[in-house]
Amino acid sequence: MQQQLAEPRGGVERARQAVDALRDGGALRVELASAAASRRATAELAAGLPYAGGDGGTDHFGWRSLTRRLGEDVVVPGFGMIFEQQINQESGFAPEVAFGLRRSRAGAEGIAQLMPQYYPGVDRADPQASLNAAALTMKHYLAAFDGDTRKALAAYNAGLGRVQALVQAHGDDWQRALPLETR
Repeated sequence: MQQQLAEPRGGVERARQAVDALRDGGALRVELASAAASRRATAELAAGLPYAGGDGGTDHFGWRSLTRRLGEDVVVPGFGMIFEQQINQESGFAPEVAFGLRRSRAGAEGIAQLMPQYYPGVDRADPQASLNAAALTMKHYLAAFDGDTRKALAAYNAGLGRVQALVQAHGDDWQRALPLETR
């Protein structure tokens, strides 16, 4: 029985070592032939761990701290906590979502819930790549809306063109015309 109990711990420890290696600059990619199997195995291991789903839990994979750092360094200083809340709303930092094993009804993938047709060159199942792309997108949206956080966040969900059209058509009441899922 002790041996059976030790097996999952060994797997969890290997997963933690792999994540630590990534944080220290280790390889972010695996061979394409084994990428799906590797993600599935990692997500299965991760699913057995408690993760921070907005309840103040621990940050096992470092995704929350990475998200805050990208919010500060890439998006705009002072945006770290907002960016973390945004990504929490998108994926809950759930490993099965982050590693691409579960998509949204609309087809969005990864920790930042990116749409494949708009991010064809981004490995959406790589949390770091997905978060980098999301941070650059938010930086662009904030610039497009002169720093208006509400409009930038709405554009991330509903699309830049759609929000621009709603602002043009409805002025200050633009939010009322947003799809329910974006409000």
